[in-house]
Amino acid sequence: MLHHSEDGWTAATSFEDVLDVNEEMLAVLAPHVPRFRFLLDDISRTSDEELRSRAMSAVGRLALFCFRHARRPDELIEQLAGWLDLVREVLRSPNGAAALAAIFRYILLRNEKRPPEEVVQTLLLIVGEEGRDAVVTAGEQLIERGRQEGLRKGRQEGQRDMLLKLLRGRFGALPDDAVARVQAADLPQLDRWFDRGLTAATLAEVLG
Repeated sequence: MLHHSEDGWTAATSFEDVLDVNEEMLAVLAPHVPRFRFLLDDISRTSDEELRSRAMSAVGRLALFCFRHARRPDELIEQLAGWLDLVREVLRSPNGAAALAAIFRYILLRNEKRPPEEVVQTLLLIVGEEGRDAVVTAGEQLIERGRQEGLRKGRQEGQRDMLLKLLRGRFGALPDDAVARVQAADLPQLDRWFDRGLTAATLAEVLG
């Protein structure tokens, strides 16, 4: 199991350690207790140099680096400058541009409090022309994702308003709990309620 946190893994890693029994009882149960522990990779306690030297693909090492620094998005971008040799190695690998775009997309998502255009410009300054295409691809994908999400939310808001207007037109003033349910509903539910609202005899039939 891969783990990364501020203080590192502190829980048990073996089965017998999670049993809530005293030492005497554990001794009695010992012949019947499975003996195993799960494999824990706690990169919280691993240095960047140790990650860099691991016997794994360049994209794997770069991904672990991102996971390790993900809790501090600004630090993640700053530290990336020291890993440019690995960025270039990823680019030279098969499907490297797509893999690097996925890495940069993760970095952009971790920096959600900053405008994506600003993060893209910062990444471009760090990785230079060689990694430009991957950065731009990641930025465009994230911006398009935001646009689609905005369109979805816009449609949901529009459907919510139409449903409330329909229900008020047919059943008069709506109780607060009915309005709250409509406000909390997702788009598929709003669509179903709207269809019911066209023919239902009572509000309960619509929202039931």
